[in-house]
Amino acid sequence: MGDISDPALRRNRDQRVSDEHAEQLSYEAIVEHHDGGGYTVEYEGLEVADFVSRALANLERGYGCVPIGRVDPNRPDLPPHKVAWCRGYHGYDAHDADATSIAEIPAGIIRRMVQRGERGILNLAARLPKAMVGLDVDAYSAKAGGVTIAEHDQRLGRRQPTYFVTARGLGSGSGIYLYRTPNDWTGVGTLGPVR
Repeated sequence: MGDISDPALRRNRDQRVSDEHAEQLSYEAIVEHHDGGGYTVEYEGLEVADFVSRALANLERGYGCVPIGRVDPNRPDLPPHKVAWCRGYHGYDAHDADATSIAEIPAGIIRRMVQRGERGILNLAARLPKAMVGLDVDAYSAKAGGVTIAEHDQRLGRRQPTYFVTARGLGSGSGIYLYRTPNDWTGVGTLGPVR
């Protein structure tokens, strides 16, 4: 296959598809060999330059880079979602990728797709910096996060107004509420129903 660290990468398969057509996507890398020995890799997700520029902009603002979009091998029938491609950039003991690592991450992911047959898309999540917490509320389908947060608001008092990140629409109640915390603060992990 040669060196995939500097291929002519392109992504011409449009990722913006409806849920009903999502199952038709293979989430595999496709390699097109050219006369003279070069090749092009097609994959789904962010363009490499877009991934790198967004991750570097987030890094400048104090947010860690979490490359996501891998198809979960334990649930291969589900589309790519939040499964991380790389260890060490998320979770309690995570570290932030530096600019050099951020520039190398996409080629490493695409290499895994081509050489190992791993499936997924190239996407990006942000890890919050210290002294910040995201209160993730899932209030859709059978998820009762909206009820749970309302019960805690009733018991403890209404939360302070804050920034809210969502992909489900502002009126949905689902999303991540962002709050500042003391540097040494540690949360409980999960806010369950009031008993």
